[in-house]
Amino acid sequence: MYTKNLHDLLESAVKELRSLELFFRGKVNQQLISGSILIDHGTIYRFRLEQHTGRSALKLLPRVEPVMVVGLPLEQKLTIADNDTPKAEEILHTLKAMMLEHSGISASGSLASLVPEVENIVQSVLGKGSNQQLNKIAQQFPPLEKPVEFLQECQNLVAIMVGQDAAKRMFAHLYSKV
Repeated sequence: MYTKNLHDLLESAVKELRSLELFFRGKVNQQLISGSILIDHGTIYRFRLEQHTGRSALKLLPRVEPVMVVGLPLEQKLTIADNDTPKAEEILHTLKAMMLEHSGISASGSLASLVPEVENIVQSVLGKGSNQQLNKIAQQFPPLEKPVEFLQECQNLVAIMVGQDAAKRMFAHLYSKV
């Protein structure tokens, strides 16, 4: 329940370009830990989970079972984001995968693994600079809500470079997840 609350608060702050400081507490093996997300005008400036920040905190997030979430107005104007701060979409994707996992759907066999697999395929063809194009597709066709459309658009993106037949083969196994 609190995972969904954290997801929804973060999602609305980003969409509505709000400034918030999200605090959450969670359990990891019955031990309580704290985390926070600083959002200024819809942009994430800092993500922390205990002593971990940025992407290392994001890697630990799936092990956390949130038990409390609080959103407070951000008191200060932020100007510089931490170097390693994940984008909102990455945190939202992780939270969505956590919700699926807690609902009894295995993350490895579910839509939760779809985005990283698509990223790997697209990056192998178009390089690391393709993340911006993937983000645009994911915004238009959210992978967990419209997975078939998401896959089709990503496949079309890759097809420009490798041809339709090769792209179809590269994405074929992913359609079985949807």
